[in-house]
Amino acid sequence: MRLCRRLTALALSAALVAGVAASLPGASVLAPTAAQAAQEERAALTDRTMEAFVASIPAMRAWTEQHDEATRAVAPKVLKPSALSGNPFALVVEELRGSDAYTAMGATVGRHGFDTPEAWAGVANRVTKALGVLASRTDQADNALAEAQREIETNPQITAEDRMKLKGLLMALSLFANAPEADVAVVAPYSGRIVEALRSPL
Repeated sequence: MRLCRRLTALALSAALVAGVAASLPGASVLAPTAAQAAQEERAALTDRTMEAFVASIPAMRAWTEQHDEATRAVAPKVLKPSALSGNPFALVVEELRGSDAYTAMGATVGRHGFDTPEAWAGVANRVTKALGVLASRTDQADNALAEAQREIETNPQITAEDRMKLKGLLMALSLFANAPEADVAVVAPYSGRIVEALRSPL
């Protein structure tokens, strides 16, 4: 389902998996590892970084389709609440390390100015958390998560079962969204473009 691809993309490396059921079991929230935290500190969010990230989304969606089996295999680990509360993108990279998918990811993000998959993952994590903060604000109508919520509610092609799954994923993203105000301010002007990059045909 195209919508499910877009939502999972937003959470997990720009179209990581499609059709995965998200849930919120009563698990404790785990803090990011020291390595993940250090990675995020290095991923400075600037207009230049955001331009590179937005430009990378279509290429990462194509990468996901080309490595569908590998990305689906890591999805169950990445969609756990404990993973979403840390850096799910870094977990994807770690799980794929040493594989053809990892090598291809490095080449893909490299063409958009990111030195390594890890560098891209740090940016993707902070952007996603900032989008979650924006989605929680009632005065923010033009952002990726709010757009996804509206489509879930109004798209007649979404079944009741899929609607519940997609709402679960959005709830998880919103609950674990925790971004510095500086990140939110940088990401906000790009939220509309992120939506378009996720929804446009490849």
